[in-house]
Amino acid sequence: MRTFSIIALCVVLLTPYTTQALIVSKFGGTIAVVVPCTCQAGFALTIVSLAPPSVKVLLWQLPFTRPTLWFIPYPSVKTLGTYVRGGVCATGPLCIPLPVMGTIFRIGTSLK
Repeated sequence: MRTFSIIALCVVLLTPYTTQALIVSKFGGTIAVVVPCTCQAGFALTIVSLAPPSVKVLLWQLPFTRPTLWFIPYPSVKTLGTYVRGGVCATGPLCIPLPVMGTIFRIGTSLK
């Protein structure tokens, strides 16, 4: 029994552990489309940036998303913030998942 305990302790202590860091990315641009997620609380925002040209679809989901300044996302509003990878926006009567790049962590919007 003692040798089994020593072997088990050595295996536990010598086994490498892998961790994943929370990678935060930045975004900015104009909100082009807002799609409500009907199967959970949230919105899928399509954000278009002109420099560099890019289109990102991100998930706005409270309480994870921390809005600052003006709180309501709607089309034609300028926005800036950070997001983390992951998230699902399910919509429609059959709860079809929309592909999103990530979930918005912090966001600030302009008034117009």
